[in-house]
Amino acid sequence: ATMYNLACAHARLKEKDEAFAWLDKAIDAGFRSYRRMESDEDLFSLRRDPRFSRAVARAREASRRGGEEP
Repeated sequence: ATMYNLACAHARLKEKDEAFAWLDKAIDAGFRSYRRMESDEDLFSLRRDPRFSRAVARAREASRRGGEEP
């Protein structure tokens, strides 16, 4: 959750590269709540970036492999 929150903080500051770096780390560490990513207003600034849809897809796939979303 901490890595995801860091991604949100950077996204709110419009620091996209840092936000995506932390989002990737969060997903690598087991964050798989893709629905939260899709609806979280903190990530609004990232939604038009192609990296966002890839991150959501990674989290969705992790969720499928690991069961339900936490």
